[in-house]
Amino acid sequence: MLVLAAASMVIHMNVQPEPVGAGTRMTSSASRRPRLVAPVPPPPPTAMPMAAPLSDQADAPADKSPKAEKGDRRQANVSPTSSSASSTTTRAMIATQSEVLTGRMAILMNLLMLEKSQHVLESVSDYTATFFKQERINGELTEGQLMELKMRHRPFSIYMKWLTGHKGRQVLYVEGQNENKMLVKFGGWKRRLPALKLDPNSSLAMAEARYPITKVGMLELVREAVRYRQQDLQNLDKLRCILTPDYDFEGYRCYAFTVEYTDPRYSKVYRKSIFLIDQNTYLPVAVKNYTWPDQVDQVDEKDPDGSTLVEFYAYTNVRLNQRLADSEFDRKNKKYRF
Repeated sequence: MLVLAAASMVIHMNVQPEPVGAGTRMTSSASRRPRLVAPVPPPPPTAMPMAAPLSDQADAPADKSPKAEKGDRRQANVSPTSSSASSTTTRAMIATQSEVLTGRMAILMNLLMLEKSQHVLESVSDYTATFFKQERINGELTEGQLMELKMRHRPFSIYMKWLTGHKGRQVLYVEGQNENKMLVKFGGWKRRLPALKLDPNSSLAMAEARYPITKVGMLELVREAVRYRQQDLQNLDKLRCILTPDYDFEGYRCYAFTVEYTDPRYSKVYRKSIFLIDQNTYLPVAVKNYTWPDQVDQVDEKDPDGSTLVEFYAYTNVRLNQRLADSEFDRKNKKYRF
């Protein structure tokens, strides 16, 4: 009954129309500039007892003590009326139940918030952001990369410029243009070389990425997470989940969902996932995924998570509905020099 009541409240919240105002943003400060260092997550959320699988845990709160709401240090980012009301409703619902949610309720809340995030992003025409990416490629964890990102949903268009690592590198992809291929312009001393034109799924294009450029962006990230949580709801005996509210990351006040799988036969790639959702906008702030120990060359017993990290993505300085002109995705743009 508790699960059904909570689900009904959040589903009702999700079907309400929520216009996203032009020029809205998701920054912790109006004057904040993109940082040229990788975002650093705080310590992981409080760990769950690992003695029993999710299905054997009570769905009752792990901590019944009420938690006072902290003052929100950030600006509202999406529709100050409807979004604020939605955020208040969800936070109030969680606060009435517990400080920390576990079990089926945590998975359900994660799925509903992800669906809310998908609804918000599908109503957004475009956005700009600072994008951080760190991935394990062919068993080796690469250095983190910070990029300027411009994203348009229709037609699907992406422009990225590296701010660290391969500093100066630029990538452009526009669905239906340039023979549906991505353009790559090198930085540094290689900037004098002509731009490469690559199939997004080719081996050369995938040499430094786990996913093709067509899967980049917050919307694709959320869609993939929704698919996983839908599967998880049908396999509750193979995982554990915990929801930690009021989790701070890079100035964002988030809901932190930690999902940990108990059987590699169910989840071959992922052993553990930490997904952060901004409390104000329901947009994804960061996700860190970890693999199984046998998938890496060496595991540090003192830092098992650090040595099994497989993916880390973060979006900061997000500005929604910027009405990006076609020139922002044109290879002839004088700022790009493709």
